[in-house]
Amino acid sequence: MAKWKLSLWNKYLLSYLLVLLLPVLLMGQIVYVHFIGILKEQSTEANRTILSKISEQMDNNLNEFLSIAALISRSSQLMEADPRTTAELGKLLGQLDYSAANEYIDELIVYRKNSELLLSNKSTYLPVIFNNEVFQIDGWNADEVAEKLQALRGPVIKTAIQKTRQAVDPKAIVYMVPIPLNAEQPQGVVMFVMQEYKLKRLITPASPMSSRSSFILDSSGAILTQSQPQLYSKPTYLEKVTKLPGEGGATVMNGSDTYHVSSLRSNKSGLTFVTVISDEELMRSAVQFRNRALVALGCIAFAGAILIYAVMRLNYNPIKRLIRLTEARWGNKLGQAIGLEKLHAAMDKAEEAYKAWEAQSQTAIGARQQQQLAELLRGGFDSIDLFNRSGAEIGLVLTRNTYQVVLIEQVRRGNLIEQLSSLNPSDYLPEALESFHIQLTTGERAIWIVSYEPDDPMTAERWRTMHRQLVEETGEQLTIGIGGACTTLDGLGKSYIEAVSALQYSAVLGKNNVILFQNTPVEQPGDNGWDPSEQFARIRELLTRGYTDEAARLTEELVQLIAARSSTLYLATYWCYELIHTVTKVVSSLPNVQAQSPSIPYVALLTQLESFEDLMIMVQKVCAEAYSQLATLEDRTGEDVKHELYNRILAYLNEHAFNHQFTVSMLAEDLSSSEASLRRAFKEASGTTIFQYVNELRMNKAKSLLATTDMSVHDIVEVVGYSDDSSFIRKFRQENGLTPGDYRKNQCANPSRIQ
Repeated sequence: MAKWKLSLWNKYLLSYLLVLLLPVLLMGQIVYVHFIGILKEQSTEANRTILSKISEQMDNNLNEFLSIAALISRSSQLMEADPRTTAELGKLLGQLDYSAANEYIDELIVYRKNSELLLSNKSTYLPVIFNNEVFQIDGWNADEVAEKLQALRGPVIKTAIQKTRQAVDPKAIVYMVPIPLNAEQPQGVVMFVMQEYKLKRLITPASPMSSRSSFILDSSGAILTQSQPQLYSKPTYLEKVTKLPGEGGATVMNGSDTYHVSSLRSNKSGLTFVTVISDEELMRSAVQFRNRALVALGCIAFAGAILIYAVMRLNYNPIKRLIRLTEARWGNKLGQAIGLEKLHAAMDKAEEAYKAWEAQSQTAIGARQQQQLAELLRGGFDSIDLFNRSGAEIGLVLTRNTYQVVLIEQVRRGNLIEQLSSLNPSDYLPEALESFHIQLTTGERAIWIVSYEPDDPMTAERWRTMHRQLVEETGEQLTIGIGGACTTLDGLGKSYIEAVSALQYSAVLGKNNVILFQNTPVEQPGDNGWDPSEQFARIRELLTRGYTDEAARLTEELVQLIAARSSTLYLATYWCYELIHTVTKVVSSLPNVQAQSPSIPYVALLTQLESFEDLMIMVQKVCAEAYSQLATLEDRTGEDVKHELYNRILAYLNEHAFNHQFTVSMLAEDLSSSEASLRRAFKEASGTTIFQYVNELRMNKAKSLLATTDMSVHDIVEVVGYSDDSSFIRKFRQENGLTPGDYRKNQCANPSRIQ
């Protein structure tokens, strides 16, 4: 199963979206955290303000209680009276009714020292009955009420439970003040009874937070009252709250729940006021803010994504066109690559192809140079211009017009030829000279070709200097044979024969030496009065005019004459080379003849032979093969030749027709023929011209691309090989009666018509 792969375009799109979203999310997170901090600070400050108001109001109430207690302590009638009748008692109790002065006073009770009764604005009580049946004060027993009251030395606040009647809230708060105030031996105690529900109203301010709860703690940390006990009633939680410092803010954990607590202690009353709110309640507005922010960020991200997509789409169009061109040119060679990866794959393929071509070129250039130099030695170039045109591409050019062949031979046979082959002749010759090394598998000789200007020839001293440098470089004894100078390229074969002859005289003239052919006693061609130049010219004429049999007969006669009239092996070799060169050169120049020459030039093969008989056999064999090739050519009909040429033209056009630089001259150059002959052969075989056929190939491919792809017309023009859009559209309309766009619409509407 093919692995899903994300296209490079989508990768870039996602990366740009991340670049957009990461700062937005980071900024949102920073704002959110900052908002939470502000919210907590504001909540703490609001709680502090609320607690301050509660504390102030509570302190005012208690101050009023102290004032009332002071008034009572100064009233001798209340403190010393001993009512005997009901009327006296009623009048006395009426003086204790302060409920109108302070709404929080539900009942005011006065305890007088050494008195058996507790006086109240509502009734009188015995201490024992008071604690058992009226108000049960928290932590007090009935039989110790009087004792507890007598022991008070300062104001005390206690919780109590009402026993006598059904009230709105049976729980009460009792504020007990010894009188006289600040006396070392108080004479009594004034008790202010407050209903708890009234204090709850005091500590329950209007708030949108339903889970906010407030507490009042006494000086020992015990809870006097709380506004919402049903919300915060867990013992562990209450224990943590009551143990908080007297003032400030804190966070309390109770299991998985988190609570934010603010507290304020009153320096006047010693009471501590506490507010508690759950983290969930506090964060409710923050969550709402976060949700709104997420929606806003989502809208920003969505708008940014659309903008990024649009900009990428706009900027990606040229790349998309390039990808389509790559697909059209490379096809399945790109493997599983998608999107921009196709461009990378195409560039990788191109780089691989270039490196392979470069490596092959380096090897091929060296091989082609050696082939051209071997052809030069073979006599295959009539002029220096022809040689330079053929060798310019591979860096092989001659600029001098006098040439000599130099052969270097090791005195003691060894493997020095490989070392000599690696040497650069230019390193051992004057700068004004040109030199090339020819690598032939002919034995143990290095072959150099040296060229120079006639006014700056190679003297004997220069040759000896070169010899000394080579001997020093190689550390071996070397014999150098130098052929005669020639001013035409086809004379190099003769110079080669002369260089070989010079080496053959090393036994006479000395080894480890430079031997010039001109210094040898060799008999020169023509010295004996016989010169077959006229016969060579006659053979050349007969072959050119097509008289092959007559030329073959004359060649056979000339071979016999060379064997009879040559007094030395050198002369025989010289004339045999001339004969072979004459025949093979004429045959290879004839049309429709593919010359088949050996990898080693004939002149090198001839100089390896050591007898007249071997020379004659080789000459006869080479000439017989050449004449046989001519006979085969004559047997072929003209129609066969034309058909073969047509097939070659057709194959070339099918491969190169989509190159916008294609011309008939390119075709003629690559097929080694004239433009006129190619035009004529193609017209006769196909009934159409070359350019009509090329245009047909291009149009067919254009129609196929229009029908099967969504490539633009401009891209198709580049793929099929037209030079510009307007000429393509004009030709397309002329041939199809429709513009390319209309043709595509027509094909899309009728898929069955797609060609």
